[in-house]
Amino acid sequence: MSETNHPGRSFPTLIREALNLIQKPAQLGEKSLLASPYFLASYFSGSERAADDRSRGRQLIALLQAAAEDLWPGQLPKNKDELLVAVAEERLASGNKGRRYRYLLLELRFFRHYILPRDHPRRVLDMQEFLNVSESRFFVHLEEAIEALAHYFLERVQPTFRLEKPTLAAQLFGRDSNLALLNDHLASGATVSLSGVGGIGKSTLGATVHRHWPGQMAFWYTFRPGLNDDLPSLLFSLGHFLQLYGAQHLWQQLHARAGEALDTNLALGLLREDLALLPAPPLLCFDEVDLLHTSERTPRRANHILVLEFLDTLRGLAPILFIGQRPLLDTDFQLSLKGLGEMDIRQMLAAAGMTSADDPLVAALRRASGGNPRLLELFIALQLTGVPEDALLESRGQAALKPLFHRLWKRLDTRERALLGYMAVFRNACPVAGLLEREQETLIVLQQRRLVHLDEAQGGSILPVVQSLIYAELPPAVKETLHSRAARLRYALADYTAAAYHWLAAGQPGVAIQTWYAHMEEEIRHGKGGAALALFASLQPDAVATSEGQALVIMQARLYLLVGEAEKALAGLETFSWEPDEALAAEALRLAGNAHQILGDTYQALDEYSQAIAQLSRTMSQITQLHWQIGQMHFRHSELAQADLELLAARMQVALFEATLAMMRGHFTEAEPLYEQARALATQLGDDKSLAQTYYQWTALLGRQNEIEAAEAAAYKAMALFEKLGDRVMVEGTRAEIAGWYLNVRQFEKTIGPGEEALRFFEGIKYDRRISSLCNNLAEAYCELGQTARARELAGRVLQMEHPRALPNAFYTLGRVNHLEGTLETAEHSFQEGIRIAIQNEDRFLQAHLYRAHGDLKVDLGQLAAARECYERSLTLFIQMNIQDEIAETERRLATLPD
Repeated sequence: MSETNHPGRSFPTLIREALNLIQKPAQLGEKSLLASPYFLASYFSGSERAADDRSRGRQLIALLQAAAEDLWPGQLPKNKDELLVAVAEERLASGNKGRRYRYLLLELRFFRHYILPRDHPRRVLDMQEFLNVSESRFFVHLEEAIEALAHYFLERVQPTFRLEKPTLAAQLFGRDSNLALLNDHLASGATVSLSGVGGIGKSTLGATVHRHWPGQMAFWYTFRPGLNDDLPSLLFSLGHFLQLYGAQHLWQQLHARAGEALDTNLALGLLREDLALLPAPPLLCFDEVDLLHTSERTPRRANHILVLEFLDTLRGLAPILFIGQRPLLDTDFQLSLKGLGEMDIRQMLAAAGMTSADDPLVAALRRASGGNPRLLELFIALQLTGVPEDALLESRGQAALKPLFHRLWKRLDTRERALLGYMAVFRNACPVAGLLEREQETLIVLQQRRLVHLDEAQGGSILPVVQSLIYAELPPAVKETLHSRAARLRYALADYTAAAYHWLAAGQPGVAIQTWYAHMEEEIRHGKGGAALALFASLQPDAVATSEGQALVIMQARLYLLVGEAEKALAGLETFSWEPDEALAAEALRLAGNAHQILGDTYQALDEYSQAIAQLSRTMSQITQLHWQIGQMHFRHSELAQADLELLAARMQVALFEATLAMMRGHFTEAEPLYEQARALATQLGDDKSLAQTYYQWTALLGRQNEIEAAEAAAYKAMALFEKLGDRVMVEGTRAEIAGWYLNVRQFEKTIGPGEEALRFFEGIKYDRRISSLCNNLAEAYCELGQTARARELAGRVLQMEHPRALPNAFYTLGRVNHLEGTLETAEHSFQEGIRIAIQNEDRFLQAHLYRAHGDLKVDLGQLAAARECYERSLTLFIQMNIQDEIAETERRLATLPD
């Protein structure tokens, strides 16, 4: 990649630069982009300390130290001796890749908390000898430590999860009665719609309500097409807001799912739980809601349907303010803003220093602007640049904007136009900390002319009425140059999706792909999948180099599957040519398999998975060879412990691969020791993620073998890990699986405990799919235990939910309950209805059980020929599924019938 196309300074580079100044807080606060008010906004909340270099430097130092503490596994050592002993033990076991060793490197080179600045070793050369590593290896290890610190810093600070704070007007003109009306309705918990033409002051009024909400527990979200107008982006913002107040259910689940689509009902249930934890309902404000609709009141994009449905379900949970040019959502109260009157305009002009405005001028302004505050702001800005009043009053309304703008543009000097052009390429506030010193001086002038406003976080925004006009004025080549500069700034701040947007706008799709693909899982985990899909969906692989085209196809398929658009994922994967030995081929096949599975094409999915396995079989030897080569390099550098670590990593990957392969082939006996081996290796390596997945897969293996007690023990270990990772849904989902296994082996009493506990959780978050499954399992268990009233209640709940896949099981249980209670006609109706729906669902398993239970009923009714027919149908289905125990049981019942 050429120098001009390089993404620029990386986030770890900013971390390194900050570490070099860590003993000088004032200098750090002045020079580091990471210590800017823009980056640290959430840590100062608008206080005056944010403007003080030393205070911001100290805050950044505290965050760096906290990230270093996160890097250290477990409790920090009490003193220097404990630190050195712990690191020595780790290096013996894990070489120079361990987290404690990296912590020590940062301690020696930068922090000097345990090892004081005047203590040995002080010089870099002494540090190399102290650690017994060569000069080259020392700097390699130090860079690895800085990258690790950058990771933990990002996880702690999460700068892209920036709570939006709408710009608050210095003074509100002519809206006192509107403000009181809004506050009254919202205080009662109502959902309110605030509408009016563009520039009429909706957002300004809403921002005032937001800022002065009691307790300041208020959330603001502006929908920006292609940037955050998707449900995952909204959920992440809401989750981030709530977790700041200690309500973390939604936030933890979003992180545990690593950006994978979260069921809307589940998200709503978790949101309810979070809101219940707060001392008072927060205010939820949503601006530009009308951008989700066309003028015909239909959603602009498919993903807007999910957003609109979610917004509608929020009603009644908290006071809500919807803002847009048109009131498109049903609300309890609607308020439409009108233009300002002459008295209000006079006050507005006086506040801007134009105290000499006479009555004719005010009246003329009222006619020309219609009392639109945004047009009045433009008038004031133009006056401050010297445009004559007569020219301003020649035209009326929005039609006057373009000629007035051109008058303004001509009166600006080169530096002012250049800075406005740069700021115009940003889709949201421009971080002014990234401006050059001379640009900072120009910024002050533009603020004085009221063309640019700074928010609390020192994010700069151009007067909205002229930003789009400025952008349109820029020549294409200039736009590309400015977008390239913006991309480098966003890349340095670890905002990779925003960086990719700017690279695309700069005409550099290859750099955009490289930037985003390298951080794909991280960005998806942070809820940026929807924004990325909007960026990359229309990009064609043949527009870039082959390697970038391959990465693009993988990205597009991954993102389409996140939103459930399997057909589009397949379309891209199937039209691209994959060489059999390419590293991305297996991933492409896996994604294709996922797409076919979503579409219900089971056999095609299995074929894709089989090809992926074959591809992985070819690449497994390559993986092992790479680990061997890495080990050889460590041999040459006398890092035998590190070579051992690479050997363990290779063994773990092979064990997991072989265990998965054996599991897929149905060779359960072979798979179990391999999972045990993978578990031991993952434990030794400290790889919690692999360990959690190993336990979970192992649990499924044991459950299939009906080794229920062993499966339960493994499941609880998996649950403990999921709990640690914050995935509560997976914790309780695993508990529900335990209940299902006990039901399968007819240990009905043991089904009740875990089943009821899991049911309570899923009822709390109103996750209907899990609720219906648990109700079915528990209903069947209670029925077998003779507790028919509870069984009937639970099965009835399933019928009320009307989930088609769950209905046959509910009718099966109701039929059994009615049979036991002697209401045989009702039982027959239940079995017949269950069979009918099971056939529609193509559910052979439940068809077989329903036919057999219906046969039992026919026996008691004395209809033996009908009973034989039911048993034979059941037997045929069990034979097709090759379920030997059920085949034997059905044959036994057939044998009891007279010939």
